[in-house]
Amino acid sequence: MIITLQDRSNYLKGLLVLIGKDRILKADEKFIFKEIGKVLQFAPEFIDQSLEDFLENENISHDPPIFQVNLLPNVLLRMLLK
Repeated sequence: MIITLQDRSNYLKGLLVLIGKDRILKADEKFIFKEIGKVLQFAPEFIDQSLEDFLENENISHDPPIFQVNLLPNVLLRMLLK
């Protein structure tokens, strides 16, 4: 299955929304986010900047993302429930 850039971005944003709920970035959350970002083929600089901007910038939406492929939200939920 080919995952579009939009869905990969939404998947990463979905993780950010969950990670950012408590406004605290824990070391294990940061590690998981970076690893998943690599798997989704995002540049390390983009991943780091995303983490920093999401917690600091109040103008970034914290609404859950909308996926083009319905399979991805299920994958995200299963992974986070482990």
